[in-house]
Amino acid sequence: MSSPKSSANGLADVDVRYDNRQAAHYLKLKPQTLSKWRVSGAGPPYLKVGRLVQYRKTDLDNFLNNARRLSTSGP
Repeated sequence: MSSPKSSANGLADVDVRYDNRQAAHYLKLKPQTLSKWRVSGAGPPYLKVGRLVQYRKTDLDNFLNNARRLSTSGP
């Protein structure tokens, strides 16, 4: 079994969390896009504790990997 990779700050990637603005920057999107996706149920999974919305880096990476396409035809 492999252990989680450490990032430059010494934290394991599973511990890295971004707020809406940081996550949007990471995905090269506008923060409003993530906000709209949360309402519609699209986009990456997120955490919500009270009013605080956070995205785990691993969830953002998985979202990007699942968006990969090899062709313009098909899903």
